[in-house]
Amino acid sequence: MIGWPEGYGKRILKSVDSTLSEAARIAPTLSGPEWILALEQTAARGRRGRAWSMPAGNFAATLILPVTEPPATAALRSFVASLALRDAFVAVSGHENAFALKWPNDVLLRGGKVAGILLESASAGSALSHLSIGIGVNLAAAPAASGVWHAQKR
Repeated sequence: MIGWPEGYGKRILKSVDSTLSEAARIAPTLSGPEWILALEQTAARGRRGRAWSMPAGNFAATLILPVTEPPATAALRSFVASLALRDAFVAVSGHENAFALKWPNDVLLRGGKVAGILLESASAGSALSHLSIGIGVNLAAAPAASGVWHAQKR
């Protein structure tokens, strides 16, 4: 049985405005990496500040990592997270050809968005101190063809 990774904290919240906002609030107090999982988000956001909603049953979490590398290197974690998430979908489903990546931050299932990733950073003076990797997965409800995107970070 696989347990929780050593050295990683976790917070499971019944409701929060946004896991990324919560990450920004607590990052300065952390000494190591920490996951924040929300069962409900009331004011989540996507890329470029776009609003998004998360229907019950979908997945929303943020991983906060302390970082010491330059911002350009830290930004590559979006690609790493996208690849890892796609690999997890393939491993669970066994359908490698059903999944594709839309760079830099989306995983597609048969052309529709199944997951999105959003990075945000925090600085301490002029140096990057923390990187937050927000992940939204459409487990129970997928985005509408137009209008508000549901359970995704775009």
